[in-house]
Amino acid sequence: MSKKLYRFDFNTYYSRTEGLFVADEAAVAAAIGQQIWFGEIEGKHSEVGGPFEEKDLAIVTDDPAFIAQFEELFPRGFGINPLGYVEGGWER
Repeated sequence: MSKKLYRFDFNTYYSRTEGLFVADEAAVAAAIGQQIWFGEIEGKHSEVGGPFEEKDLAIVTDDPAFIAQFEELFPRGFGINPLGYVEGGWER
C-alpha cells in the first residue's frame, strides 16, 4: 500500500488535538476503530482519549514527491501522530 500525508483533528469537548503525519494506508486502516489514549495532554487530570474514527482524519495528499519532501523536513511529522497512541484495551 502507499504512503499518504494525513491531517489529524481529534476534537474533545474542550480542546483539539491536531497533527500532520505520513503513514501507510494499511497502518491507518488497522488503527481505525481502536482506542487512542493521550493521557494528560491538555493538563493535569485532563484524561484525553477515545475511539479513533475516520472522521478524525483527512488525506492531505498522496503525491510521492511532496511526501518525500515533507518527510525530509519533518521526519516525525508535525504535531500529534495518533498511530503512536493506539491502545489495545483502553477503558474509561
